[in-house]
Amino acid sequence: MAVGLLLITALLSLSFATHRAAVTQQRLAREQRAADGGLETALSSIRAAANSGVGDVCAPVSGPDPEVDQIDFDAGTSDDGDDVTVQMDCDEVLGNAPGSSQGSIEVVGDDYSDVPGLAWDGWPWAGALGSTAAPDPATLQPTLLHHGDQPLLINGSVAVRKGAAPLLTAPGDTGAIDVSGSYVQGDPGYPGSGQQCGMLDLASGLDGDLTRTAIVDDDATPTCGDNVGAGSTANMGATLITDGPTGVAGADSAELTCPGTGPATVQIPPGDYNGAALEALNDLFDGSCTEKLFHFEPGNYWFAARNNGDALVFADAGSAFVFGTVRGSGTSATCDPEAAAGVRIVLSGTTTIDHQGGNVSVCAHGGEGDAIVQSEISPGGITLSNPTTGTHRLYRVGLWWVMGDDFADVANVLADPNGSQGAMATVNCGEFLQNCRLNFSAQMSAERDRLIEDLKVAWTSSETPPAHGSNRDVRVEVTGGPNPCSKTVVNAGRTPGFITAVDLTDCFAGEPESSLDGAVMKVEYVYKPPYAPVGGAERIRLYVRGLNMIVNSHQVLAATASSPSDAQWSGAANVVTDDTSAASHPEGDCGTFPNPPYVCKRTDADLGDNDLLIGPFDLPAGLDANDQIDRLLLVVDNAGGDNLVANGRIKPGVILGRTRVHIEWPGGSCDVPADDLNTYTRSANTYYIDLVSGGTECSALKKNASVLEQATVRLRMNAEKGIWFGSNLRTDLGLQLPRLRYVRLVATTDSTDEVQRARITSDGPGTRFRVHGNMVIPRISVDVHWNGPDDTDPIVSGSTMQVHSIGSVADGDGTVGLLCCGSGRREARIVASIEDDGGTWVPRGVARAAVRRNPSAPLADAVVTGWQLCARDGCVVPEGGVLGSRPDPPP
Repeated sequence: MAVGLLLITALLSLSFATHRAAVTQQRLAREQRAADGGLETALSSIRAAANSGVGDVCAPVSGPDPEVDQIDFDAGTSDDGDDVTVQMDCDEVLGNAPGSSQGSIEVVGDDYSDVPGLAWDGWPWAGALGSTAAPDPATLQPTLLHHGDQPLLINGSVAVRKGAAPLLTAPGDTGAIDVSGSYVQGDPGYPGSGQQCGMLDLASGLDGDLTRTAIVDDDATPTCGDNVGAGSTANMGATLITDGPTGVAGADSAELTCPGTGPATVQIPPGDYNGAALEALNDLFDGSCTEKLFHFEPGNYWFAARNNGDALVFADAGSAFVFGTVRGSGTSATCDPEAAAGVRIVLSGTTTIDHQGGNVSVCAHGGEGDAIVQSEISPGGITLSNPTTGTHRLYRVGLWWVMGDDFADVANVLADPNGSQGAMATVNCGEFLQNCRLNFSAQMSAERDRLIEDLKVAWTSSETPPAHGSNRDVRVEVTGGPNPCSKTVVNAGRTPGFITAVDLTDCFAGEPESSLDGAVMKVEYVYKPPYAPVGGAERIRLYVRGLNMIVNSHQVLAATASSPSDAQWSGAANVVTDDTSAASHPEGDCGTFPNPPYVCKRTDADLGDNDLLIGPFDLPAGLDANDQIDRLLLVVDNAGGDNLVANGRIKPGVILGRTRVHIEWPGGSCDVPADDLNTYTRSANTYYIDLVSGGTECSALKKNASVLEQATVRLRMNAEKGIWFGSNLRTDLGLQLPRLRYVRLVATTDSTDEVQRARITSDGPGTRFRVHGNMVIPRISVDVHWNGPDDTDPIVSGSTMQVHSIGSVADGDGTVGLLCCGSGRREARIVASIEDDGGTWVPRGVARAAVRRNPSAPLADAVVTGWQLCARDGCVVPEGGVLGSRPDPPP
């Protein structure tokens, strides 16, 4: 009996234990099913909300107004004790939480010019703003615009230097522009003031339906009127580069031809593409050579348009244009953002992009860094090439005088102006008294249609010996251009080592540069006997180099001029004006010898430095502080000249006069090379000193022109001892230092301040434009036309998009897509928690999903990347990484 009772007791205990285990298992299974269902419900809410433009992907689950917060699961029994409540939580991971972003858009311009479809001031504002008047174009010049029936999506932060004017065609869910990160702009939002956002802020209290005009960012409240402090949005500047041509020749325009009809791949090598090559590319891309894969091979590209505003045009919806490593094949191919070999495209300041059709994909090297950037530089101007020598110089062969080449090594007229190589001519035209004529010619080339405002031809010349007793004239003749032109400068160019310039402005002002393409320039020297008084030898060797054109230069005047003392230069301040006043050196005993008053007695004490300090400088109209200096010259105008020039060091003890230039600016200084500036000029003409050519330390001045506003130039002259009078050397005499009428800078720039306009069209398959990398084009206004269904990738997936202004419009039934940045997806981690017996909420289910908008479907794409259900002790919620795989559903 006792044994039976013990057995019954054991069996009952086992039964109770089994029952308790079964109840526990049932509860665990019920709670896991509830957690699983909670994750499914939350994910469904996220999928639906992502297409409605919600900025925070987690908002439907645990945002400020969650659609899903707690979910009650009822087992269907009369007793509610088996119900399970699941508390949902969600956060964005992989650095894409609200407040952070995949990237940033900077809109740095200060106005936006209307184009068809984007004339913002004509949009129907009344329905959105109610009784508030429509924005006044005279007071509101927004640089971020959007118009359509869906919000513009931006996966990142946005900074706008001025302001925005978005407008939906009908009320939306949250606003007209949806920003996942922060939004800030420099101006108040219309019609606000101070720090108000006006129609951009849902909470502004304006009449009307502001869901049609508002900008919703990570905290649902944009920031406006950010105009305090040097680092504010209102003071935001452009990030222009100074890169010019790569130095690698791209395909010649003659090589860019269509390979025939039907599918084919056309290889386009990296390198430099000027206006002619750009036009040849556009001829290929206009639809006449369709069904092609145009493959721009990995490397660096430079595109420079012929005319301001010309574009690289993609207009073939039947072709693909792939920049970088190819992924796929045929017209469905794209570039591979994961490949190390990509491209870097540099657009000159005059060049833009016009995308009308076709699948364009651009991948930066490794898919990161700069993919498309804009240069400050817009090379143009007029170049000279193919020099040829004249053949009319007389020389003697036996008893006969015959014609001969004027210049030996004539190609060296194009050599470095600061170098030692030059074309050489001999002034020795016979025993009888006649003018000695020497000439050379060069072809002129010009591509751009920029109008000529100022034009000079310049070159460097030297003479050995650097002396002659008579004037020489220089004549420049241009033939084959739009107007006949001939200029003669008397007493010209006796400037040993300096630059001579002849002004051609009045011949060609107002003509396009390209009108001189193919013209011929001839430069002729005319020496008048006796050619040289040195030792009775009737001979001078003339060297010419650095022949070039100075196009559209800017005269940069000094704000002040001074000298350390009147003993060096009296009236130094006179050189900042362009009149008859001059700075003079108070020489002592002058005028005693022939040709007074130009010859002075010299002692060693007279041979010290004579300094003239000029600067800082006032920038003229047309030369902005941020323009990149291409060339910089010091121009000196002598008030008078004479027929004597110091001829150099004749023997030990004779002192050679010198001219030197020293420049200082914040953070640097330099000395201009003076190897050949071996005396000051006695020519009465203006002469120039090249400050930045030749790769010297002064080339650091090839930066933005603002450096000149704080720079000081020291012009230093030293007197000489030793002058020949006929065959007599007087070592106690020297030439009087010249009077200086004005001294200033002449600057040229390849910069352009004009804003170009780009067009990007997005039609979905068949017409897409995708940039995998940064797009930094701060002087280009980008107009985005959404013409059809769009995929989920952003137009720019890099971390940075900088533009002058943005206009976005949905044409017809076009679906608005994602402008920028990152991969185009939002990573969400969803946690389902269940309350334990102690009242603590324990994570029992964790899911992770990548969510993308899918405009062509009612729900967003949600790719589940992790799914984990846990026992009663709960899940360990990781900081990052990959969750476990989702288990198979129960049968």
